[in-house]
Amino acid sequence: MTAITEEIKTFELTGKVVAIITDNGSNVKKAVLSMQDEAQEKENVRRTERRAEKAKRSAQEKEEPAKKRKKMGTVIL
Repeated sequence: MTAITEEIKTFELTGKVVAIITDNGSNVKKAVLSMQDEAQEKENVRRTERRAEKAKRSAQEKEEPAKKRKKMGTVIL
């Protein structure tokens, strides 16, 4: 976690910061790039979790009609 990220949390600005303006100082640029990397990693994890949830729901939806057919005693050929 970068010092900038820590300060954003300290001042309760999480989710409110939309841009960071720098003077191109190498240390600030590195911190901002690190924040971007962290944000991208979190987004990748979130997307992976959503895909897994969607696949799970899809599999459950496919199972439900088969369970209903078994309960009703219907045979489909």
